[in-house]
Amino acid sequence: MLDTRQLNLETSRASALEALAAAVLGVADRTAVPAKLAIPPARWAALLAALDDDPPAGAPAEGFAPVLTTLHRAFYNLSAEDRYFQAMAGARFPLEAAGVRWVRGLGPTDGERDTFDAALGRLRLERQGLEMRRWVEIGGQAVDWAIAGLLPTGRAVRLAIVVRADRGPTQALLADLTDDAIAQGGFDVLVFRPWQVRWATACALAVGASLEAAHPHLRFPRRLHDPDEAPPVHKGQASPIASTPRSRTPRWGLREALRAQHPGLTPQALLPLYEDALDEITAASEE
Repeated sequence: MLDTRQLNLETSRASALEALAAAVLGVADRTAVPAKLAIPPARWAALLAALDDDPPAGAPAEGFAPVLTTLHRAFYNLSAEDRYFQAMAGARFPLEAAGVRWVRGLGPTDGERDTFDAALGRLRLERQGLEMRRWVEIGGQAVDWAIAGLLPTGRAVRLAIVVRADRGPTQALLADLTDDAIAQGGFDVLVFRPWQVRWATACALAVGASLEAAHPHLRFPRRLHDPDEAPPVHKGQASPIASTPRSRTPRWGLREALRAQHPGLTPQALLPLYEDALDEITAASEE
């Protein structure tokens, strides 16, 4: 039986996690926890230091994910998953630990995008250990917002949000190539149309719902109150287009073949080749 009073008295997240792990694993000495879990002591120490916002110099950020995966699996198997998530609530790790490679960039702004930005902020992503950046480049492509972080499960969140108008066939083909490049950077892609972000809070709730669907232990608000915002016309008004996984999108095989034939070309450089290939396919089908 866990002594919750003792755990609640711990002065830091790291010591609370140590105490909980020792209690759940049934070891009297906290220093025995890493051995019990077959975690290298140095990696265990680095994780505890990171939980107290004091990661040791030179600690490899990529080493956190396997430790967290092992921890989560152990707590899950011992029916203490909820207690584990409680102890890890709000824990944030360096973005490198989530395999994030993004570059700060510039992008368009207007009142509706600013309102959407504020609505995304009201999701309180930092409480879930996540970080949001506006106007970054991923895979050489600009995205309007990016959300990333390493979760206590050891899984990484990498989500790109793009606001893009539907401007016809050529722009649709370029969007194919652009989203391929973003996804190649390890990010899932959600696409909103400009008219959708007029309902900023509904769109923000859709982003939260998407994150929860992929990572069920995450919890976001079910309602974001904004008295100045008109409600959606219908339930699906603010639903984004899920543009990943890319392998399930139309013409994926064709794009892969073009990239194999012309390695190193940017989406803009591949676009005319992509258009020509589709024209040839269309002409052949007509014949």
